[in-house]
Amino acid sequence: MSSDFILKKEKELHEAFESRCLELERLLAVREQSLTESVNKFNHLRDDFQYNLTLLEARDNEIVRLSGVVKAANNNLLVKENEIKSLSQKIELLHLKDSENSKNQEKQQQYIKVTNISLFIYIFL
Repeated sequence: MSSDFILKKEKELHEAFESRCLELERLLAVREQSLTESVNKFNHLRDDFQYNLTLLEARDNEIVRLSGVVKAANNNLLVKENEIKSLSQKIELLHLKDSENSKNQEKQQQYIKVTNISLFIYIFL
């Protein structure tokens, strides 16, 4: 009976060992699946990161390019504003000269009228 007992215990140990091996194999499969999912997720995140990094680099290059365009436009604007200021001053000066010329013409016309009247009076008197 003792040998039956030993055989029974050996069989129980073997079944427990077999059960433990099956459980460990199941846990290993679960871990491998989890690891595969994690690796896939990591690869996806890395690809997304690379894509976003490329977008950011392109955006930064565009910002640099547009900064140059804006700087050139601002310089052009300053040049145009200076031209406008200069032309406005010239126009103002021309208006002043025109006003002076008009006044001088009026004085000349008055002088001519007075001279004509004086001449007329001189001739007929």
